Amino acid sequence: MIAHFKHHALVGASAFLLAACVSSQSFAPAATTQTPTAAQAYARNLLYVYLNSVELYTYPRGKPLGSLGVGGALCSDKFGNIVVAGSAGTSQVWVYPHGGSQPIAHMYNPNSPNGCSVDPRSENIAVAGAYPGSVVIFPYNAKRGWRLAHEYFDRNIHGSKYCAYDHQGNIFLDGVTYSLTFILAELRKGSSTFTTITLDRVIHAPGSMQWDGKDLVIEDAGKTSSSPAVIYRFAISGRKGHEIGATTLTNSVANGQFLIIGRTIIGPAKPGSLFGLGFWPYPKGGAPGRFLPLSTYNPLSALALSPK
Repeated sequence: MIAHFKHHALVGASAFLLAACVSSQSFAPAATTQTPTAAQAYARNLLYVYLNSVELYTYPRGKPLGSLGVGGALCSDKFGNIVVAGSAGTSQVWVYPHGGSQPIAHMYNPNSPNGCSVDPRSENIAVAGAYPGSVVIFPYNAKRGWRLAHEYFDRNIHGSKYCAYDHQGNIFLDGVTYSLTFILAELRKGSSTFTTITLDRVIHAPGSMQWDGKDLVIEDAGKTSSSPAVIYRFAISGRKGHEIGATTLTNSVANGQFLIIGRTIIGPAKPGSLFGLGFWPYPKGGAPGRFLPLSTYNPLSALALSPK
């Protein structure tokens, strides 16, 4: 399968200056980017949650700290930077420092965004493109920050949903085919061609993905909107993925982002009349051991952890 790619520039000269200000060592926010709320949060683990906009909470206590005022898909890097890939129809990608209220980088995204991921080795940012199926990569340069976007297409994918880097810089992309069946593809490091990965488990609807250090974790968003999310773990070898475990999340709201943090998995939940954030034991699953109510009407759609 041939993947075509294009190059896209950052938004204006000011975006270049913002990206160039990022240090390849500490990534610490400048003092001017910190509000009193952010300064208070700077020494804590933070959880970023997207409802109507991206909201900040302490982790694991869940104390609200404020909002960034923008929305979209979320992911983070090992330095605590948060990437916000603007919501559908918004061709912007922002990078915020841990606890900061102003972005340190601002890029143009040529496609309508879905999930994102950061390469733990290179700091490259990948954003899944909604239609047609693609992934947009923003390579990172230690002197100039995140630079020209490269967009890679897979002709077999009608629409992509989430992406995830593994520990070697390979990117996994899930979505649906033109017959609306699940598809998983891999863009290996240094390649411009996608490889379709065949799984030995049927996934009904594409959900969030995460590399757990050894295996690829994929959420099955279920057959219907009322189906609980099921988190599958796959050992990837060549063009095949073998299921090695499954975790069913009771009272979860499928089609939202889930995140594994140690022995806990967190994500959208609705055990009663309120939507909120569920905390399930991992890999056991079952009913959430804890629930943080967040909204009466809307489930959260994205979240990311920013370590202190």
